[in-house]
Amino acid sequence: MARFLHSSDLHLGRPFARFPEDVRGRLRQARMDAIARLAAIARAGGATHVLLAGDTFDSETPAPATLRQALNAMAADPGIGWIVLPGNHDSLAAAALWDRARAEAPPNVTLALTPAPIPIPGGVVLPAPCTHRRPGRDLTADLDQPTPEGLPRIGLAHGGVTDFSASEEGAPAIIPPDRAARSGLAYLALGDWHGRLAIGPATWYSGTPEPDSFKHAAPATANLVIDGALSRIPTSALTWIAPTLALTPGEDAPARLAAHLP
Repeated sequence: MARFLHSSDLHLGRPFARFPEDVRGRLRQARMDAIARLAAIARAGGATHVLLAGDTFDSETPAPATLRQALNAMAADPGIGWIVLPGNHDSLAAAALWDRARAEAPPNVTLALTPAPIPIPGGVVLPAPCTHRRPGRDLTADLDQPTPEGLPRIGLAHGGVTDFSASEEGAPAIIPPDRAARSGLAYLALGDWHGRLAIGPATWYSGTPEPDSFKHAAPATANLVIDGALSRIPTSALTWIAPTLALTPGEDAPARLAAHLP
């Protein structure tokens, strides 16, 4: 059986423009450091591969240094394989990005730039790379392709899920919630939603390994899948909180707020 770690939405190179410069640097570094944390989690859990389900980079034109630093971090543990899927922020339309990545990728990094099956120990990964920011069709339809008999089929995709019950054809570029069953997948690893979310027993959004706001209240995690068993593993270095103050007239509001701050 396949053994892998599912993560997504690192958004490396995110500018964090609304923060002071010293905070921006810390936030960017925390996201880059997530690569080493994911590799360590994969190794400790017995996984052979890390699957990144899109938006590894925040834009289609990350700085060359950002790409180089990310690939070097993945190369640091050559025993862990990486499968990197283009998402909507870093789609295949970013030809220059993926050309550079192909030229510089270490041997343990596989760029999932086509729907061609990618074999891993105990299974096969079926990628659905984003062709454009808004591709206009359900790219996971390509996951129906045949694979060797008996190997667990693992889908890897990026995008939103909606209920197709109101329409026979559904909306373009929307992933059907029953895609895993339709395509005979043992697991469908999704990216795009930044919090961990189950769409079905075999379909998951992993969420980002390093959050950048308190929009999703649950701690950031990755999905470790070992021989079909799923575990939720904490991943983040930083914690975001949204304290709530119940104030009454006449209270010293600044003092109350200061008491809640680190």
